[in-house]
Amino acid sequence: MEILLAIGITAGVLLLLAGLLGWCLNPRRGRSVTVLLLKGDVPHLERRIRYYLWLMRWGFLPGELLLADCGLSPWGRKQAELWTRESECLHLVSFGDLQTYFEFTRSEHGTGI
Repeated sequence: MEILLAIGITAGVLLLLAGLLGWCLNPRRGRSVTVLLLKGDVPHLERRIRYYLWLMRWGFLPGELLLADCGLSPWGRKQAELWTRESECLHLVSFGDLQTYFEFTRSEHGTGI
């Protein structure tokens, strides 16, 4: 029992240190946008989004994830739409609307991206 407790405490401390390290090493603690270009069925979309959300949660990648539709299949589009409904830091736009998205964001926050 003592060994399991020691392993649990060690794992907790390591996760805490990893989060602190991510926060310290991140040069931009402000708002950033990661653009993920999507085509076709995107079979690994869920894994990619979960990975980005994990990085955001731990402070390694602060900001938003922008899913750009560059010819998604109907099934892929439906999956992307479902993910954007579940998280407020995910946005789905068509590839042609990327410039409009950034212009709107710049005018909304008063900063250039």
